[in-house]
Parts: sequence; structure tokens; C-alpha cells
Amino acid sequence: MTDVDDGASAPVSEPLDLVRLCLDEVVFVKLRGDRELKGRLHAYDSHCNLVLGDVEETVYVVDEDEDGDETVKTIHKKSEMLFATVLFLYLPKARHETKTTTTFENLDMGNDHHIRKHIIPRLAPLPSNSDPTNDYANTPLPQLTPPFDLTRTLRPSTWQQKANNCHMSGGKESQYVRPSATGLPFLQCHLQALSEFADYVEKQQALRYPSTASSSTTAVEDHAELDILNTLDLADTSTSVRIKELLLNNDDETLTKLVNLLEVRIAEGHGETIFEVGFENNGDSMALTKDEWDISMKRLNQAARKVRSDCQVLLTKHVGGEAEVESAENEKEKECSGKILIRQHPATVEDVIETRIAVVGNVDAGKSTMLGVLVKGGLDDGRGKARVNLFRHKHEIESGRTSSVGMEIMGFDTTGKVVASDVPGRKLSWEEIGKRSAKVISFTDLAGHERYLRTTVFGLLSSAPNYCLLMVAANNGLIGMSKEHLGIALALNVPVMVVITKIDICPPQILEQTIQQITRILKSPGARKIPIFIKNKEECINTATQFVSQRICPIFQVSNVTGESLDLVRTFLNILPHHGHYDADAPFEFHVNDTFSVPFVGTVVSGIVKSGVIHAGDTVLIGPDSLGQFTTTTIRSIERKRISVPAASAGQSASFALKRVRRKDVRKGMVVLPKLEQSAPKVYREFVAEVLILSHATTIKTKYQAMLHVGPVSQTCAIIDIDRSYIRTGDRALVAFRFVQRPEYLAPGDRLLFREGRTKGLGIVKSVGYDPKKPLNPEAVKEENGSGATGGSGGEQNSKVIEGSKERGELVGLPISRSLTTTTYIAI
Repeated sequence: MTDVDDGASAPVSEPLDLVRLCLDEVVFVKLRGDRELKGRLHAYDSHCNLVLGDVEETVYVVDEDEDGDETVKTIHKKSEMLFATVLFLYLPKARHETKTTTTFENLDMGNDHHIRKHIIPRLAPLPSNSDPTNDYANTPLPQLTPPFDLTRTLRPSTWQQKANNCHMSGGKESQYVRPSATGLPFLQCHLQALSEFADYVEKQQALRYPSTASSSTTAVEDHAELDILNTLDLADTSTSVRIKELLLNNDDETLTKLVNLLEVRIAEGHGETIFEVGFENNGDSMALTKDEWDISMKRLNQAARKVRSDCQVLLTKHVGGEAEVESAENEKEKECSGKILIRQHPATVEDVIETRIAVVGNVDAGKSTMLGVLVKGGLDDGRGKARVNLFRHKHEIESGRTSSVGMEIMGFDTTGKVVASDVPGRKLSWEEIGKRSAKVISFTDLAGHERYLRTTVFGLLSSAPNYCLLMVAANNGLIGMSKEHLGIALALNVPVMVVITKIDICPPQILEQTIQQITRILKSPGARKIPIFIKNKEECINTATQFVSQRICPIFQVSNVTGESLDLVRTFLNILPHHGHYDADAPFEFHVNDTFSVPFVGTVVSGIVKSGVIHAGDTVLIGPDSLGQFTTTTIRSIERKRISVPAASAGQSASFALKRVRRKDVRKGMVVLPKLEQSAPKVYREFVAEVLILSHATTIKTKYQAMLHVGPVSQTCAIIDIDRSYIRTGDRALVAFRFVQRPEYLAPGDRLLFREGRTKGLGIVKSVGYDPKKPLNPEAVKEENGSGATGGSGGEQNSKVIEGSKERGELVGLPISRSLTTTTYIAI
């Protein structure tokens, strides 16, 4: 294979340009073998994953009779939805420009089992001997055999970047064929830039918080993509023992191997795993009969008990029982299969599985009511009965609107049942839920009113949620702050699930408009989500097991008054997999997002353990204060969910009681670090970040100020340098920031978000500290120095820095006047 030319000239044949396709466009798919598909393009993403709706499949079968005569039979099949991934495809430009329909070749189609696996998209480079005059669709395509050479793979963003570069530099149309007017109506540069920048930020985050999963034993190169292939059992090596043999053999040796397999899978799932009985790791069917199924389940329960775990049957096919789901009528063989949830009993309270979910949405969307119904167990009366238990202030009860960050938990035991009180109407305390649960869902109830946007953004960033639950009222749709919250969640790369509430009072036509609006926004280039509407238990379980792909967005339609579909939401939360990157072996780091003063205990701080492990009695540093100093203190005690624990590890939320620290000396945004013999931790007032401007009416230049959010830190920042003259909506640039009030503890890789009212941009910290002797844009400094030599306005002269300050590279001054946009300084 040869490398693809990334120069200014366009290649002879381009890769499949998905941005030129319209949704609901009829596409024809030709598969390997004698299979053809016709369907409407329902959804897609930039990784060439396609979803086709209203699929009509044609299969040509050759039958041979006793005399040896062959006859071709045509079989037609229809299906509502089908997943596909483009492996290799290069089409001439003329095919894009002249034909109204689009043809795909060589696709991997996702069957019922393969859809639930991660799909690794690949695009093969163009062969060097290709002839532009030939029909490339009929040319044999290059084949890849494992292990795949992913280092020579063409990135999907390469040709997208060519379009952006040509557009930004005013290049000729011959350099890149721009999409016609019949293309996507929402094709905007800043939306595409948002999705690409979010992927870039996620990669940078993975470098700072590497996954703690055990490395594969496959003898391949240590490469990120190859590691993914190993976890999906796509490597060249195969296991010596199949799972079916482990489940059906009665000897002790196979039982030991099965126990070891469960231990590894449970450790990878942070205390739980979904075991598919009836399919091997590579997707092959075990072809189990009903008797073999019963033997397999007894064997699996026996192995689970040895690792202190319980088994819960989620769904079965051709087995019978409460978990049975309907199977396709055209299935010839009645093979037994099913999904089993295996969850381990926590040895101590600190081993309880924790999943954090941030609940966002517009005002009056039903966020607090939904949490009240899920946590308490009863239904709402339609007048706010269920939400009262979640409010923290009197004015919230009177107005019915959340204005602070509320916290609630929901527990599940090892068998998947909700931990609730035996007395109807009684709500269990956090301590009771924590002691009786094996998995705890921590909900962060955030404000929906625009007035409390700062509180909502702080809650989203400081709580480090694993998932985001977007609430949408069926009678209002995705309006107001719902779009703002969705954009923030997408910018932070947090998987999003949507719950449409109030379907009991919404007219059918209005509900249909809301569904169409949500679907259109989720499919847009800025979101790149595949919406899946959950209507039954099978769809719920299948979607939950593949939700970690971050491309899927499940959508529920519920009513908190009638209780419709609430059982599906509880089932989804029960089997929701763990998501997040945390390193328990790294140095300890704890971010404070709230402070308290508890009688007879003292000062208490709560937050998230970002990395490392902390034990009660350890000596730590907390800070920085207004001068950038850290205070030495000792961890008196540690609590998780109001239960005392001896230690807390990475990824867990906890509260620390501190010794010899006053409440007024701690604040939100501080960090708790281990006390080392080396010098004290360094804090910075200035830092450099790579940012993406989401929306701004005018241009942004130096001296621009906005509210910056970095984790639990919320502080006004000023831009002191940019790598160009100015930036505007859709631009991606290096920007140097300076905190206005006090220095903060930052590290490269931290995500940031800055806003001025509404969200203006997002980014990632590239480096801490800033050297004015090495400006990001040297040409602008030369121009500024030249204009200063010829004279300037009085305002410019008043803002000059005295010589001593120039040497230090600081602006030493006191604010003498402040407007909405600028601050004037006088030198002292």
C-alpha cells in the first residue's frame, strides 16, 4: 500500500465523502457475495459507520437439483434498521457529481451479535497503479489481514481538513470540490470543528489519565489501535479453549479456567460484567440446546459463587421464563442464548461500584421530579410531589425551580434489584443504601434556568460525570438551555442519554415534532450521534451494553405520573457499564467542589479523587490560597455516601474531615495533594491552552475577559496573547490566559470552558506558565512596537507597563475603571 498525497492537488480518486450525502437519501449497497441492499440513510458519522432504515435485502441462492441443473432463486428480506461500516471505498469524482443515488461496496454488516461489539472503521489508501479512466468500483480492492496496518490508514479528517483549508485560504475550486447546495443543510465549519476538537481533547485526556486495564497477552506491537483489536478478539492469535467447553465440561480444571475468566472480566468491568451464553468471544454461535443451556447456567452460577458474585438473567432466546424475548419468525434453528449480568459482592463499602450521572435540561423539563420518582420509588401527582425531597432551600420549594447543585443516589444489589425501603413511602438514608448496595448511581441535579448557568457549568465540570442525562419536556422540545447543556456535554465528550418526559399530557403531533427535532440535532455534524429509541427490554439491554462507544444516544419516553417506561430506565441504569479514565497508581490528587463546617467534626471538603489513593491519617497539602500557598493538614476521616471508609481511590467521590483548618480558609476549586519532601506544588497565574471558539458575535483579541471553568475552578480570565491577530467563531488557536484574581493549580491535559453569559469556547491546557519573551504571535508584537514608536492614543499610553514590569513580563496595576468589556489599568 502507498501513502496518500496530502498536498494541495486533489487525488485522482477520492475517498467516500460522507458530508455530501443527505439524510433519508436512497443508497444501494453491494455486499461480498450475491447480496444487495437498498435503504434510506438514517444516520452516519465521520468514522464511516452507517445506519440504514427501511432496508430491502436481495439474496441470490443457487440450488442444484438431482440432475445437476442449477437454478437461481431470489430471496427478498426486509428489516427496519441495519448497521454497516465502510471498510474500503474509492469512487471517481464523476460518480459523486452525476448520479443521484450513492452506491457502497464491500461493507461489514452488523448482525444481532456483531452490532454489540465495537466496530473499528478502516479506510485503505488508494493503490498507486489506479487508472482514473477505469471504473474503480469494478477494480479488486486491497484486502487487509490481521494484524491490520493501522499506522498507514488514511484518517477521515484528512479530506475534511482540505476543504476547510481551501475555504479559509480562498483557494481555487479546482483544489477541492465543495459540496453542492443539495448537500446537508446544516454543514457548518464550526460544527465539524467541534466534533473533531472533542476527539482531540479526548485523546489528550487519555494521555494524562491512562486506562488501568490489564494489557493483552497477544504478541503484537504496543499500539493504541492494536490494543483495541486485541480486546475485541480480532487479533491473529486465538484462544486454546472455547467458552462452550468451559461451560459444559464437569472436570475441575475447566471450572478453574472458567473462574479465572470471570475474575478477569469482572476486574475489567470494575466489579461487574455481562456474560453472553450462546456466543463465543469472536461471535460464533455455541448452538446450545435447552439441556445444554441448563447445564451452562449451573456451571456459570457455580463459578460465580467462587468469585463472590451473583448471576442475573437479563434476557434469553428459546429458553423460556420471565426474561424471554420474541425471536425472529424465520429462524430455522432454535438455538438457546442469553445475556447474564454477573456482579460481585463488595468486600467493603469502598469497593461499591459508583457511576456518576449529571442531570441537565431546560427549566420545567422535569429533572428533579424524575430523580424523585426514581429514588423514592413512588409516582408523582402532577403537582410537584416527587421533587420536594430533592430541594435544599426554601425558595426552591416555593418556586419549584432548582437553583443549586443537588445530589441523590440510587442503589442496586448483586441481583439487579433496586435497593428500597420495605415500608411504602419511606425513603432510605444514604448510609442504608450504601451498605445494602453493590452498585450506586450518583445523580447530580443541576439547575435549568439561564440565571443559574454558572452553577450548572460548575456542577458539570466539578462532578466529573461518567454520563449525562438530558431531560426534554415533550410539550416544549429542545429549547432554551437544553441546547446549551447538550453542547457542553458534547464538548466534554460525556456520553449523553435523552429522556423525554410528560408524554402523558403531550398531544401526539407535538410529541412527534419533539422527536424529529431531537433526532435532527443528534444527527448533526456537531453531535454525530446515532439516536436509538428504547421501546422494549431487549433494545434497552442491547443499547446499554454498547453505550460505551459514545456514538449511540439512547432515547426514552417516560411519564412520571403514569410510570410509563420507568422500568426501562431503571433496567438501563442497572446494567450501565463503567466509563472513565482513572489511574490509581499515579500520585494522589483530589479536587474540592464543596466545603462544609460540621459540628463536632470541623472543616469538611468534598470532591472527586482524580488519581491515586488516600488513607485516613495521611498528611496532605490543601491550596492554593490567594497568595498561591498551600496549608499542611491531616485527613481526620473519610466518608463515601455518608459512610465512613478507611481509604478512597481514583474515580471515587469522597468527603474528607481536615485537622487544624478553618472553614474560611478553604474554598471550591482547591486541590488536596500529598505532602512530599520536595518543594511545594507549583501554581500558575498564566497558562497556554488550545481553544475552539464555538460562538461569538465579533472577533476576540487580547485583553478579552471571560469566565473560565477548569474542573472545579471558576474564575475570570483575561487573554494576554494569541497565535494570530484575532480569532472568531469556528477558529482553533493557541491562546495564553491569565487569572485575574489568584493563581490556580493546573496541569497539561485539563479541559477548560470559558463563557460570557452563554458558552463561547472550549479547550485543553497545553502548558502551564507563559514566557512573554516567546510570544505566540511574534509578528503582532513587532507591529505593536512599531505603532508605539510613532505614538498612540492616550489610553494606550496609560496602559503601558513600566520598565521593571516589562522585565518581569507582568502587568502591575490597579483597576481604575471597569466596563462590560474592558478594564483600564494605571501603572504603579
